[in-house]
Amino acid sequence: MPFPTWVEEAAVTSAARTLKLDGPSRLTYLRAHLTRQISRLATEFGLEGDDGVPSFSADGESAPAVRVDASGRMHYVARERGRTIFDRTTHDPQELLYWCAKGMAYHAAWSVPVAPESAQDRRALIFATQARLLHRLNPQWAIRWRSEMLAKDWMAHDLAALLPDLPPPDGGR
Repeated sequence: MPFPTWVEEAAVTSAARTLKLDGPSRLTYLRAHLTRQISRLATEFGLEGDDGVPSFSADGESAPAVRVDASGRMHYVARERGRTIFDRTTHDPQELLYWCAKGMAYHAAWSVPVAPESAQDRRALIFATQARLLHRLNPQWAIRWRSEMLAKDWMAHDLAALLPDLPPPDGGR
């Protein structure tokens, strides 16, 4: 089963209604649900402890954090030395999980050991690992990630050439 079917806004809302949750109870349920999904992502990527895994801390200092505000809006935020690096917001749990997966795949890719003689190919290895990890969870996430990478202004031609081709979304079947 593809990862994104584990959580959908309609499913979260429906479950909260079925359990007759609203207001603070719905937010507590949503936070618990997101915590489980992020934990599953960490397991899929082989990340242990807090290493590269977004936390649910209030500050997001030096590592990404996830917050759910009183309106149910989800934040993926990072701060460093008191400055906000980014604060992405959404009402869609899928979008939040994509952001988390993208960041965690990047962290996991940097954790892959590289032989000294292949250090010059490190960027290609990182891109290939990110693509593979995202594709394994959801082929659409990998396609989106690759498109976003190609659209970046700083993506020099030599870096774009290092981005891997992706298998078809259906796995080539």
